[in-house]
Amino acid sequence: MFIIGELSKRLELYEESTQWFSRLITCYSDPRQKEKIPQRLIETTRDLVQEVKALSAVKKEEAQS
Repeated sequence: MFIIGELSKRLELYEESTQWFSRLITCYSDPRQKEKIPQRLIETTRDLVQEVKALSAVKKEEAQS
């Protein structure tokens, strides 16, 4: 999920990227999955979600200009 989200971000598919990152974070909240997903990966994913939101906002501003 992380890799697909990262690839989507690089292809400027920000909405899709956010969806994949959100799925990973949601899986982490499941107690059965939590031990399978490294904490550092979740921290990185949360940072990337913020980055994607910022990139998406910039792209929308450019489209309006």
